[in-house]
Amino acid sequence: MFCTSHQILAEEDTSGDALSEAERQTSHPQPDKSDDTRILFAADKQEAWEAHEHALGRSPVSRRDTFDFKDFAVMDDQGLEVDIQDPPRSLAVGIQSSSPLVPVPRLDEGRTAVLRFFFDPEHTDHAIFALVADTRFPSAGALRGSAVADHEVQVRLKKGGDASGYRCELSIRDQDALVHDGCGGSSEEEGQIALALHPDGGVELRDPQGNPLLVSRRPDAQRRPAPSGWHPHAVAEAPEEGADAGLALTRVSLAFESFDTGVLPCILHDADVQELLQDREPGVQWGKWTDGDEALTQHVQRQENTLTIKVPEGEDSARVGIATPGSVLWPCFGRSDASATLVLDLDDQKTTGLGVILSTQDGLGEDPDRSSRFKLTWQGPEGEKPGIRAQSLVGTGVESVLEQPSLEVPGEVRLKLTIGGVLIEADGLPAKQLDWPELKPGQPLRAWIHALPSSGSQPSLLGLQQIRLEHDPGTEEFRTDPAPGVDPLPMTTRFSRDMGEEWEPSTRQGRSGHFDSDTSFGSKGMQVSIDASAPGKVSGIRSTHRLVDIDDRVEETPYRLRFNVDPEDFTGMEIWLARSAGRTENNLDSDQVELVRHQDGRLADHLEIRISSAGRSVWSRVMDPEQVAQAWDGTVNIDLGEEWIRAGLPGVASLRAPFGVTSSEPYVAVRSSTATRQGIPARLQLHSIQSGWLTPPGMDGVQRERLTDIEEFCPERFLENLADSPRHQEGAD
Repeated sequence: MFCTSHQILAEEDTSGDALSEAERQTSHPQPDKSDDTRILFAADKQEAWEAHEHALGRSPVSRRDTFDFKDFAVMDDQGLEVDIQDPPRSLAVGIQSSSPLVPVPRLDEGRTAVLRFFFDPEHTDHAIFALVADTRFPSAGALRGSAVADHEVQVRLKKGGDASGYRCELSIRDQDALVHDGCGGSSEEEGQIALALHPDGGVELRDPQGNPLLVSRRPDAQRRPAPSGWHPHAVAEAPEEGADAGLALTRVSLAFESFDTGVLPCILHDADVQELLQDREPGVQWGKWTDGDEALTQHVQRQENTLTIKVPEGEDSARVGIATPGSVLWPCFGRSDASATLVLDLDDQKTTGLGVILSTQDGLGEDPDRSSRFKLTWQGPEGEKPGIRAQSLVGTGVESVLEQPSLEVPGEVRLKLTIGGVLIEADGLPAKQLDWPELKPGQPLRAWIHALPSSGSQPSLLGLQQIRLEHDPGTEEFRTDPAPGVDPLPMTTRFSRDMGEEWEPSTRQGRSGHFDSDTSFGSKGMQVSIDASAPGKVSGIRSTHRLVDIDDRVEETPYRLRFNVDPEDFTGMEIWLARSAGRTENNLDSDQVELVRHQDGRLADHLEIRISSAGRSVWSRVMDPEQVAQAWDGTVNIDLGEEWIRAGLPGVASLRAPFGVTSSEPYVAVRSSTATRQGIPARLQLHSIQSGWLTPPGMDGVQRERLTDIEEFCPERFLENLADSPRHQEGAD
């Protein structure tokens, strides 16, 4: 299970160089000063709320079991007070907002929503604070016996028998609850529950100082259609007949703070070091992770200057550590001898074992063992298998293995990523590169770093002090030309000025829709301009027949689709590769490459490229705007390889995804991106589309004839080239 967090749990530094007060204030996310705190509920602000009353286990409440909100609750100039004493059955009484007061944070806005509930602890026990999506309200608004099934996020409070606070349970829909003792405030102070809702789906229960107490994640937050907002609920719940419950709610507030997903530029031609995990705070987005019971993530804590993972004896059969919900490793490989070295600085006094997994998995999956991956385990002398073991795995096969027993865990481990392989570097370890064929230019990687079980009587320990990525740009440029005297393989123009017989209109409303009003053709190709008043509209063209027939030539070289657009008149484009005619834009039957220029929010002016497969797997890459402005001429290349696809902007960056295009593809559709809800129009000027087999580096005459389309193949020329080839002449000798 993966629990994401904008900030790994931070403990106060008690070391000799403890944080100053100024540093401590900035060590936690701070509210966005441009957006003041909003009061959603208070003594003088109650008009947006309505009564919530429910007999648990009965939905809806039958007439025989009805009761009046006023029997147990009152709203006055002090706020809301619910007092349930010796009830005849299980009851839930409180308030819920009549409109979705809490917006669902979006990644392109770059903001975290922080929702706070304030209450009087002396009169609050068995309370629930929850969020219901507008798509599930009001029919699902009434709490049932298990509110997890209906509510996106929920916090339950129950007093623990002393004045130290409450037992808090954080529940996310369809997930088990996380538990923390001592939250919410003591009886001598105002109680507070703070929920931080991150745009990537991360959810934190925080203390009043902003420290995360419990961290979880909304499942599929980015995959399924998101609601536009949530209805907050605050209720007291008598869980059974005769059980008392109460809630004295004084106010509810909403604030926003900046959220940084750690967009890292693609390093093509410069040496650089990118901090992924610094001494005190993560430099990019990491989250607690385990493949066991979610409660095990509580053992990931920051102690002094080290991120410490300490799993007690008897609980260390599961892997526990940190992981990235998306790709953070971008080797990029701008030259053939370029490398990117992942460096892990460890506290060897707090480490009994280290596990590292690098995976090509898309951003929606949570199983590190599902995709092509590189795995390293390194156990100390107390471990079950002391020493180092590393392997690269592609599919169900093992590509390469390194084993060396009885080698103690060092203070630094370096994983040098090169095209097609990983070199492990550490004190006492002979240099050996493991083959990993999936490691190619444009391939993003996700990372999992975790502790390993030790021997029976010892806890599992891992102390991480720093993680960084060191880029070496290399000096050897990629060879792209064929052998001397050999012509490159031709590119065929598929579209230039008008649709002809190869293309037909494509809109979200079908073949015609609003095509004529939004799309025109001329000397510069296709011009799409969609007014901002029509969010969701798209327009473009789709092929009437299969544009290319992928065959066994793909084993030698990829097939390229080249699109030329006007980079100055461009908000984005969708490119669909389909398996059947007339259903080109059906995402259940198509693969998609999308290029979007963000117009607002944290990513304003950034270009993002996305690759998706049948709507189920998604890879994405945000490109550096300076690199785009300097190097992009409007060319977009899509290369279709054997079990892989790569899309990119030449000279800027590319994105590779490990899935192949079948021989029955592709029918192609090219459309504008959509106009947005924020009133931003969509524009696309498509000059041309070309396609053809990519010329292999150093291609000789024999290989050229073998890669030529069958109607262009010349037997006499092939025999002449074969006779002149060095390999043929060596065989004759």
